[in-house]
Amino acid sequence: MPDGAISWALYGSVLDSGDTRGFEFDLRDGEELYISLLIPDLEPETTLSDDELPVIELESPDGTTRTIENDMREPFAERFSNTSYLTLSEIREPAQQGRYRGVVVGSSPSRFTVAIGEREEFFTETERSGDRPSSFPDLAAPLQAWYSTPPGAEAPVELAEGEAEMEMDLIEEAIDEGIGSAPEGALGESSTDEEGALVESPTDEDGSLGWVAPAAAAVAVALGGGWILMRRRGHDDLDHQHSDV
Repeated sequence: MPDGAISWALYGSVLDSGDTRGFEFDLRDGEELYISLLIPDLEPETTLSDDELPVIELESPDGTTRTIENDMREPFAERFSNTSYLTLSEIREPAQQGRYRGVVVGSSPSRFTVAIGEREEFFTETERSGDRPSSFPDLAAPLQAWYSTPPGAEAPVELAEGEAEMEMDLIEEAIDEGIGSAPEGALGESSTDEEGALVESPTDEDGSLGWVAPAAAAVAVALGGGWILMRRRGHDDLDHQHSDV
């Protein structure tokens, strides 16, 4: 991701202890580093102990590396896509100039979401991100596939009616209110087939590291095929505007 100040959300899964997924993003002097790790508020993730949860290992531009500790399990309901999460960790600090390299390290099979940045711009260009959706309707099928399929499972589980479905009226309202920006056509009809298969992320030669493919979305963002994660700050902005009406 060439601009880590833009709000991104990267979705993926780790399938075993030691399984890894990698990502990179650039920041500049004067910007802020924001990164957070979430899991879906679903089984099996909610049944995992603290030691069984994935963690982020982050290398800064100066070469120092740290493991970001999971110090919370804060519920987060994402109403734009009707999905629910638990926030495990979150850091915000002045950024270093240069490239950050992150790795999500698994201890047990688990889905995860990495949130990066806070500036709301939809469908921003990235590197090594595969064939990404170019509109919000295109995000629906990959989101449902990721959210409804436990890690390692061959078939999805049944979701409640309306769960993991895009709320296009709310998304359009947020854009109209200036919470985020999107290119022309982003609110149009879906161009994907009904299957909406996830985009495979390339791996390193030894197969140990899969790159999580991102797709930027306003106060939010997405991954491996791409879908939206509307961040808490976006909700607060919209709720505040509604309360003033």
